[in-house]
Amino acid sequence: MKPIKEITGYLAYKPIIGKRLVICTKHHMIWTSPVAAIRNSTETGIEIETKNTVYKLTFLERLMLEAV
Repeated sequence: MKPIKEITGYLAYKPIIGKRLVICTKHHMIWTSPVAAIRNSTETGIEIETKNTVYKLTFLERLMLEAV
């Protein structure tokens, strides 16, 4: 079973199967292994399975980012 990481942040670009993904958080940028599946996507978040990990990403609101 793959580890599950729950993160608050945003995607640097649209996820593409077979390509690495960049997740931006308040303090870090995370480069993932290649995307294997996009499991669920809503207005408030997305669940992405990569080769090594499942990421449950809750989107940061843009207003929060501008205030920082």
